[in-house]
Amino acid sequence: MGRALSVKTGDSYRKQREIASLQPRKNIAKSLPYNPLTFFSDFAQAELQSVCPHGKTYVDRMSTQHTSIHSCPLCTAPGSPFFEDAWLQCRECKGLFRPPHDFPSASEEKARYEEHLNDVQDERFQAFVRPITAKVQRDFTPADKGLDFGSGIAPIVRHVLTESGYTIEAYDPFFAPHPERLDRSYDYITCCEVIEHFHHPAREFERLKAMLKPGGKLYCMTMLHHDGIDFQNWHYRRDDTHVFIYQRETVEWITERFGFADVSIEGRLIVWSA
Repeated sequence: MGRALSVKTGDSYRKQREIASLQPRKNIAKSLPYNPLTFFSDFAQAELQSVCPHGKTYVDRMSTQHTSIHSCPLCTAPGSPFFEDAWLQCRECKGLFRPPHDFPSASEEKARYEEHLNDVQDERFQAFVRPITAKVQRDFTPADKGLDFGSGIAPIVRHVLTESGYTIEAYDPFFAPHPERLDRSYDYITCCEVIEHFHHPAREFERLKAMLKPGGKLYCMTMLHHDGIDFQNWHYRRDDTHVFIYQRETVEWITERFGFADVSIEGRLIVWSA
């Protein structure tokens, strides 16, 4: 595991920023009907309906934030070329993102997920998610309620925790399309290798924060980019379903913007506290 980082809201991040820029943006999750399929780009919605018909009722107006292929889908700031013509870097939150025209189609994305290691009994699979499951078991009890958001075809996090007596539901727009579960509140939410797939990360983080009870925690496992990574040969960016990659600055920006109390980073595990 890497060195743990803990950031308190308002600590060191961009103290010179104008006060006005730190004001919360309009609550998108409340002002628009929530579309549980917003992992995906606008142009993929029609195809997604044929792949995931259950979601048809919930395909509605998308967020107007992503107005340009050169604007960041998280903070809307301009992006600058980062790698060839396939990746941009946000000038504000430092996130790395693909332009929407490079997003996979819904059927391509679903097919890619079906190729993953999908046996919940596989000990390698269970070991892979252990950073999340072990942390949840340290922080919460079986009496607390959880949600595995983006659970995938084989909800391994839910499996491991329920085997230990925990109560955790699963949601996935392809494999567990239960949008009513997004209207509930949870003590903790897990996102294992999910947030790098968000086509509309601002909307997703706003929704995730809104679903957390006071004092709740959001556990996200992903790989952060840093200057020591050879981006050209990095396996993480070669996955076509990875459309937004985070850096430590991005994590801190999310903490500030969406009103999390604090955040810690240890290796691949990010934990936001409400």
